[in-house]
Amino acid sequence: MHARSAGNGSWNTPQPDNRRRAHYTLGMKFVVVIVVVGVAVGAYYVYRNPTVVTPLVEGTPLESAVRETLGTTRVYKWRDADGVWHITDEPPPEGTKFEKLEYVNDANVVPSVPKKTTKKN
Repeated sequence: MHARSAGNGSWNTPQPDNRRRAHYTLGMKFVVVIVVVGVAVGAYYVYRNPTVVTPLVEGTPLESAVRETLGTTRVYKWRDADGVWHITDEPPPEGTKFEKLEYVNDANVVPSVPKKTTKKN
């Protein structure tokens, strides 16, 4: 039971332990909010730039799942001994110089403008 203070009829102020606990709780809430905001900003950055995350998972079992989820495709561009260019989703034969390209699947989805045709009379 709480006792009233003698002067103004208000309840006694909380003990220092309660104030410390309230301050600690407020501090933890602030930390949780900062962490949640940081995770949200990071997720948005990865959503807008999916090719940033793929080098981190390259060669791991997560690679195909991450590529599928983020909607990226990797292709290999290389030239064979006859000078013919190849662009495939499989790496070239061993010892062949190649370029690794990564694309976001939904990029460049703007439809092209149909050609203007003129009628001859």
